[in-house]
Amino acid sequence: MISIERRNLTFVSLLGFLVSMGFGLIVPIMPFYVEILGGNAFQLGILLSSFMVTRAIFARYFGRLSDAIGRKRIIVVGAVLYAVLGIMFTFPGHWTGLILVRGLQGVASAMVWPVGEALIVDSAPEDRRGFAISIYMVTSNVGFAAGPFAGGLLLWTARNPLGMGDLASFHFPFYFIAIFSGIAALLVQSFVTDIVKPGVERGAANPAETPPPQLPRSMRKQVNILFLNNLGNGFSFSLIGFLPIYYMKDFLGLNEVVAGTVIGAAMIVGLGVNLPSGYISDRIGRKPLVVFGSYMARGSSVLIPFSASVYQLASLMVFRSFAFQMSQPALRALQADLFPPRIRGKLIGTSQALFNVGAVFGAPLGGFLYDALRGIESLGSIPLPGVALPFLVSSILGIITTSLILLYVRETRKKVGKEPGLPTEL
Repeated sequence: MISIERRNLTFVSLLGFLVSMGFGLIVPIMPFYVEILGGNAFQLGILLSSFMVTRAIFARYFGRLSDAIGRKRIIVVGAVLYAVLGIMFTFPGHWTGLILVRGLQGVASAMVWPVGEALIVDSAPEDRRGFAISIYMVTSNVGFAAGPFAGGLLLWTARNPLGMGDLASFHFPFYFIAIFSGIAALLVQSFVTDIVKPGVERGAANPAETPPPQLPRSMRKQVNILFLNNLGNGFSFSLIGFLPIYYMKDFLGLNEVVAGTVIGAAMIVGLGVNLPSGYISDRIGRKPLVVFGSYMARGSSVLIPFSASVYQLASLMVFRSFAFQMSQPALRALQADLFPPRIRGKLIGTSQALFNVGAVFGAPLGGFLYDALRGIESLGSIPLPGVALPFLVSSILGIITTSLILLYVRETRKKVGKEPGLPTEL
């Protein structure tokens, strides 16, 4: 019989795959869909911000609620909401109508992702936590990476064999968001079990014996630095979120299908390091992978707007994805090691909420800067093309926040092998 821990990891990871696949479907489509509905890069940034605002508002709330009532119910409701919103994406006739849909999608995201991650961490023993998180991340990222390929194929299918018009063909992929999310909700409802009972840590006789833990001052400082890193990451990543796709269209002459293929291929190649990174972080520690991977990702990001061909850009996107996937499982495990179980949902929710707060400001600013600077060949006396500015700011900010982790956050995982009293396998 499969243990509850293994079953949870399997089906929450499958949830991540299906929901991410649906989300990835629209990555290469959204800039062109928004243009058909009368929008531009700045307005696409506004739509991303509407998603991030509601996710930032509700991630901490649903994380804390999951500490009180359990994780599973919240995840299922969030996945069902994702399914409904997949259909609602096809309703608006103008880009402004997408603001409400994207905002509600942020609520669904706040219910699924921080709570799902908390359930994965609940289910994993400490000496396997990095590897468990990497499994969850790699399945989610495989779904997200496959999404652009599927989105481009669905768009082509709608236009050619099915003979749909422009607007109807862009609607077609959104129906698959509903299908994938509905399946995910059904699987979680059927097979997932809460591990940590509401308000009770593992092994506690009753809630009265385990008062809410208080973080020591030294640990609060480290947690606050991780929170600051998430805030900075949200801003810096969203600042250049859709800009590589615009760059491929405007400067390299690629269409949405080819752009989606480049993005998807880069993601898939990068995934090769995800599982090894989680496994290694359980044995040598979290920080080396967090710092090294993040520095490499930032260094490659700044070079993207200097690409003279699709091959150069694709190479940079692959390297960036590889570096990012190296750092993320270790970073998530580093956070989880510091977060006490009884308030883990709240702290993971806070962490993800701060990421989204940063993204709220980064996304529209990135779109605004791109629209304003894409015709400028140099910034004053600096031989820097205008479109490179958001990429440069993103990289500098990421290097600063990573350096704070390097200097002020202590390693949480140093020993190899099993810890006393912990299970040896999931």
